[in-house]
Amino acid sequence: MAANVAVRPSLEEVSKIVDAGRKLPNAPNLIPLCASVSSEFLTPSSIYLKVAANSKLSFLFESAATTETIGRHSFIGADPRKTLISGSSHGYEADPLPRLDEELSQYRIASIPSLRLPPMTGGAIGYVGYDCVKYFEPKTKRPLKDVLGVPESLFMLFDTIVAVDHFFQKVMVITYLHVPPKDEPEGALGKAYDSCKKTIADMLRTLKDPHLPLPPQGPIKLDQEYTSNIGRPGYEAHVNRLKGHIVAGDIIQAVPSQRIARPTSLHSFNIYRHLRTVNPSPYLFYLDCEDFQIVGASPELLVKADQDTGRVINHPIAGTVTRGTTPEEDQRLADTLRASLKDRAEHVMLVDLARNDVNRVCDPLTTRVDQLMVVQRFSHVQHLVSEVSGVLRKGKTRFDAFRSIFPAGTVSGAPKVRAMELIAELEGEKRGVYAGAVGYFGYNTVDSSTGEETEGAMDTCIALRTMLVKEGVAYLQAGGGIVFDSDPGEEYEETMNKAAANMRCIEQAERLHWEEQQAGGKLGTEEMVGMQNGVEERNGKHLEARCVALDYPFYSPITAPTSTPRSSRRSPPHTVASPKTSSSSSSPTPLLPAVLALFDISSAQLPSLGNKDSVHDGDDKDKMAKDDKPAADPRMMSVTPRIRYNTIGGVNGPLVILENVKFPRFNEIVSLTLPDGTERSGQVLEARGSRAVVQVFEGTSGIDVKKTKVEFTGHSLKLGVSEDMLGRIFDGSGRAIDKGPKVLAEDYLDINGSPINPYARLYPEEMISTGISAIDTMNSIARGQKIPIFSAAGLPHNEIAAQICRQSGLVQLQKEQQDGVNKGVHDDHDDNFSIVFGAMGVNLETSRFFTRDFEENGSMERVTLFLNLANDPTIERIITPRLALTTAEYYAYQLEKHVLVILTDMTSYCDALREVSAAREEVPGRRGYPGYMYTDLSTIYERAGRVEGRNGSITQIPILTMPNDDITHPIPDLTGYITEGQIFVDRQLHNKGVYPPINVLPSLSRLMKSAIGEGHTRADHSDVSNQLYAKYAIGRDAASMKAVVGEDALSDEDKLSLEFLERFEKGYIAQGAYEKRSIYDGLDQAWELLRIYPKELLNRIPKKVLDKYYQRQGKKPESKDTKDGEEQGNGEAATNGEQNGEQNGGGEESLI
Repeated sequence: MAANVAVRPSLEEVSKIVDAGRKLPNAPNLIPLCASVSSEFLTPSSIYLKVAANSKLSFLFESAATTETIGRHSFIGADPRKTLISGSSHGYEADPLPRLDEELSQYRIASIPSLRLPPMTGGAIGYVGYDCVKYFEPKTKRPLKDVLGVPESLFMLFDTIVAVDHFFQKVMVITYLHVPPKDEPEGALGKAYDSCKKTIADMLRTLKDPHLPLPPQGPIKLDQEYTSNIGRPGYEAHVNRLKGHIVAGDIIQAVPSQRIARPTSLHSFNIYRHLRTVNPSPYLFYLDCEDFQIVGASPELLVKADQDTGRVINHPIAGTVTRGTTPEEDQRLADTLRASLKDRAEHVMLVDLARNDVNRVCDPLTTRVDQLMVVQRFSHVQHLVSEVSGVLRKGKTRFDAFRSIFPAGTVSGAPKVRAMELIAELEGEKRGVYAGAVGYFGYNTVDSSTGEETEGAMDTCIALRTMLVKEGVAYLQAGGGIVFDSDPGEEYEETMNKAAANMRCIEQAERLHWEEQQAGGKLGTEEMVGMQNGVEERNGKHLEARCVALDYPFYSPITAPTSTPRSSRRSPPHTVASPKTSSSSSSPTPLLPAVLALFDISSAQLPSLGNKDSVHDGDDKDKMAKDDKPAADPRMMSVTPRIRYNTIGGVNGPLVILENVKFPRFNEIVSLTLPDGTERSGQVLEARGSRAVVQVFEGTSGIDVKKTKVEFTGHSLKLGVSEDMLGRIFDGSGRAIDKGPKVLAEDYLDINGSPINPYARLYPEEMISTGISAIDTMNSIARGQKIPIFSAAGLPHNEIAAQICRQSGLVQLQKEQQDGVNKGVHDDHDDNFSIVFGAMGVNLETSRFFTRDFEENGSMERVTLFLNLANDPTIERIITPRLALTTAEYYAYQLEKHVLVILTDMTSYCDALREVSAAREEVPGRRGYPGYMYTDLSTIYERAGRVEGRNGSITQIPILTMPNDDITHPIPDLTGYITEGQIFVDRQLHNKGVYPPINVLPSLSRLMKSAIGEGHTRADHSDVSNQLYAKYAIGRDAASMKAVVGEDALSDEDKLSLEFLERFEKGYIAQGAYEKRSIYDGLDQAWELLRIYPKELLNRIPKKVLDKYYQRQGKKPESKDTKDGEEQGNGEAATNGEQNGEQNGGGEESLI
């Protein structure tokens, strides 16, 4: 079978990588090989059971969040090549990280971007127990009882893993080829390759085997008791002791815990299979460590090191409230949690502690709070969550970051060291895995072409909601943060709230397997579903009786909070009781998805079921039949019948408020019919209970609250999209206004879209040319980048936007050479390039300028133009950029075009947000803008990018005018955080008569390097750009010096710098509004400027590049857009060469 496996890369490609790597000082010695199959009939659990069937050491990593920013992949591995164990009874009692670092540093992976491998491809997988803190902070060391008898740390080193890609529905088998030494006999590499290929083939054969080896499950014994190591009295005593230390000023907060033990005959993997269904969490893991197993569903990241950016990320979690029984109660409890002064103070303290931990190893200028006090919901509780990150300082590693942050302040306290000392003295026992870290450390990677080595990735979570299963006993541990006003009884109950999901998991899993054993193991799907419902009903009685020993009413009914936040925060989980029967037709809701996941049954294996409840009554049908609106595309239809309301509760600015609405939905489209028969449309901006707040796109003037009829349509706002939209003009709400034919929609897309999943995002590469040298040469834009233009009132940003529309295109490189220089093609007529232009709040004169300019200069045929005028309803501006981006997404991801989106003016958009926020009477944020403006802008800017599996791209150039030229204003400030650079339009240059007045010094394109250089533009591009920046800055300094001391006091070099400054601003930055320069023209002109200086003063350009481009022999390489290149080279260029030669004191012949 090995011969038929499609393994990548091929042996020939591996040989090339090895040969290239051996020329590098730090040659890669691991080559990743992989093969893929469809995951249609495979789940992570079934893969684990097949792969680990005969293994003593194995792991499974999953995540409940598989559609957003995390959790795209699940990882499985078995039979590691090596295991690193530490602890007093394991022969190594010391800090485990140096040994782990030493082991991993022996290996370097060859980076092969074309493989598109997941973030983890092998390395060290395991845990660091809480008690290892004594090696990081020796002051915390105390003599502790080792009740559990497990290693302090354990890491398994894997060279072969299985990764499940949930986004593309495929399974990847990845293994490492160990590169044989150079002195090995010929053929050694081929043998190693064949061995790896066989490993992959064997693994694929195992996965395709229809037999599923289920865990060996012995007879189930029900009704076993829970026991706590300290119980309620002991825990409350700990709380009181710690409160005494808080009063004395020793600490601000501490997190004591209690351990609960529960005998069980369940196989540990059967516990995990049930845990992943009843307590879905961001970090789900199962580690089989031979003598014991670790089963966890952790909500909290400890520390992550991003291999691409070097950022260290930490997620503090503090503040807990139980889940509600209804969505409304959920929201009410979440609001109460947000409003709790005690929880907010505790959370802010832990965020500050996280910032200090991150600052210890990161550049303080890069440390930031990315997210603050966001409510995240889990199966049984809701938490306040924040995110803190920073970029590692030079000389610091991921292991330094781990030491600095471990253990998290959320499981220790503040100040951290003193809190840990007190915890150790109070608890008197080793915590083991609990409150430690579970995760992985990857191998370092080496760029095979440059030899640049990048430290491997690290991703670890805190071992919370985690069970240790050993010798037939499940141990689970939970704690809570103690502060000055903590109530001992409520703190105890919080620990039980946190442990409830795992305790319920054991009970329900036992009951399910016991039922199956009683049925002889031959239950069908319907019986399994019915059994699940029965377990939910019966477990309430079983658990309530068996938890009396812990003095905690697990299943007492919830009482909605009416007083203090603390009472609601400590509320016990809700009752699991049998459904109340109101009629013979009612029945319990089957928990089919959970049961299917538990028993690894694919939904594809079940017959399709009809939905009997989807039929409307006759009145609804008649109402819909009488609707005189044209029938919509079936993709827009909703099974929800339309509901009409005859009165409006009130009007506030652009908003309409309705009360007593049945089930309003956020973003639902609403149709309003005015007394005169005219219709307007709106969207539900806020839905709370039966109250709906609707933003009306056409404004609210003329709306009669008593006579206007409102209809809730049941679906969200969608835009009909088609390639016919190219060359067309629409208003800000998407209606065609150019008198052209009706656009026949090929698809209907939700205008809100969604930001690109980071795991599906490709790094922007290749360049989009604007025809403006200040951008193309100095701040090159990559396809898929988002880079704003910062301007101000009175500056020509609209003219620049129009010029970009006229001149922009793709840059593609040709193989041919001319005069030894690669020549490129500026492909501005490529069928795969188009522009979507969204204008918001522009006056009539500006809108006419755009349309006239596009039409007269021939660029309209590739442009889709959305125009929201200044006298249009302000609220319309909120949807205009979303219409533009939805159109761009259709062009990019369905038609596979490269799309440039220009949005102007984003300041008008933000002013519209402020108006809506004021109408809703929200508490204003900075300078009156809403506090959620950062999030709202992110939903626009983050729609730029490139997606794996699609050839198209979306590049964004949002233009914003800075009020009062203030770059610290919230609009440019927040935009700068989200986007990838900025282009700065400068008033001082504008006053000098320079057009376009782009100041390159404060401008920046963060992704420039991926778009330029050999293979993209020209090999000298980056060096020329760097030298221009340096000389321009020196020229500005020389001008300032001249103003102080006079020109006579300047050195010869300073005078050259002044000449450069004048020619750079007036002859290079400045170019006509209709002058188009290709990137190659821009580079050639840059060399002409740089030849003002002697060769030795161009210290930012390598000698090899100088030798190639600086020499004044022969004629200037012809620019590809120059049709009469020979005449220009023999005439004008020669004259310039003579002038330059004289100026630089030489007789050399110039290229220019």
